[in-house]
Amino acid sequence: MKKINWNEKINERDYLIAILIASIIVLSFFIYANFIPKSSTAKKTSVDIIKIIGNCEECFDIDSFISSLSEKNDFEISSEEKLVYDSEEAKKIIEKYEIKNVPSLIVLSSEIDKIALGEGFSAGKDYAVFKNAVPYIDLETGNVNGLVEMIEIYPDCKECKPLSGLKNQLEAIGVKIKNYEAIQDNSEKARKIIEENALSFSPVLLISEDIEKYWWIFSAIENSFIKKDNYYILENPLPPYKDLEDKKIKGKVELTYIENKSCTDCLNISKLKTSFQQIGIYIEKEDYLDISSSKGKTLIKKYNITEIPTVILSEEIKYYGSLKSLLSSVGTFEDDEKFIFRKVSSLNAKYQKI
Repeated sequence: MKKINWNEKINERDYLIAILIASIIVLSFFIYANFIPKSSTAKKTSVDIIKIIGNCEECFDIDSFISSLSEKNDFEISSEEKLVYDSEEAKKIIEKYEIKNVPSLIVLSSEIDKIALGEGFSAGKDYAVFKNAVPYIDLETGNVNGLVEMIEIYPDCKECKPLSGLKNQLEAIGVKIKNYEAIQDNSEKARKIIEENALSFSPVLLISEDIEKYWWIFSAIENSFIKKDNYYILENPLPPYKDLEDKKIKGKVELTYIENKSCTDCLNISKLKTSFQQIGIYIEKEDYLDISSSKGKTLIKKYNITEIPTVILSEEIKYYGSLKSLLSSVGTFEDDEKFIFRKVSSLNAKYQKI
C-alpha cells in the first residue's frame, strides 16, 4: 500500500489551482535566470552586449535579464550599448541578426561557446541572440504582443473558491496581465460569454490567446485548458462549483463516521475531517454512527467494512476527480459513488478489526 501521511498539511484546493502551473515554476528560470547553467570556466569571459529596445513600458525587462545572466555566468561585460529599434544603427543590427521582435539582446564574444546562456538564445560563431522576450513589439506590425487578458466568471456561492490565485501565480513568474475582469455568472455579459463558449460550470477562467507567447510556460498549462475562439478556458471545474445546467452546487461532501463508542482509546476518526479539508474537500455536514446502531450495522454489511473506526464520504466526492488516485490508495469508491476509508491501520493509531 502506498503510505499516505494524513497529518501533513496540504492545501489541495490551492494546489488544484497551482497544478495548472506547477511545472511552470520549474521552467520559470526565464525571469530571474535561476535555472541558467553556470559556467565552469575559472577565468571570466569578456563579452560585449547590445540591447535593442522600443518605447514599451509593459514589455519584457531586458535590463533585469542581463543582470541575472551576469550573476549566473562567469563572464564580464566589457561594453554595453542600448539602441532604440527605429534608429539607423539598430536597423542594421536587426537586419543582420534577423530580429523580428524587441526588446532583443545580442551577446558578442570570441569565446561564446564557453558561456552557458541557457534556453531562448540562438548562437553563432561569435555571438548569441535572445529574440524571445515577452511581452514584445512585433517589428512588422508595431503591435505589442504578450499582454494577457483574463476573465473569471463566478457564481453566487459562498462555498466556491475564486480563481484569482492563478492570476497572482502567473504574474509572479513574469506573465503580464493587462486586464483581469471578474463578473458574476448571472450578469448579462457573463451569460453571453457562457452561451458563446458553451460553458457548463462556474467559477471558470478564460485566458486570452496571448498566453501562447510565453514559450517557457505555455506547454506546461496547455493541457489544463481548451481553446475556443480567442480564449483558453479552464477545462475542468474546481469543486465546489455551480453546474450551470441544473444550477446546483456540486462537490459539497457529507461525512458519516462509524465508530465503537465503547473503545475509548481508539482513533478519534473525526480528526480525518481536517485532513480531508486540507486536501481541498468541502465538508457540508457530519454524522456519527455507532457499530451497534441499526444504520451502522447496515452500512458495515453493505460495504463489507472490516476496520473501525472509519468514515464514509458521500457521492459528491465524485466531483473531485483530481483526488481519485490519492483517495484510492487508502480506500475504495463504491458502485453508488460513495468512498469508504479502509486503511485505518495505516494511521498508526488504535483500531479494531471486525
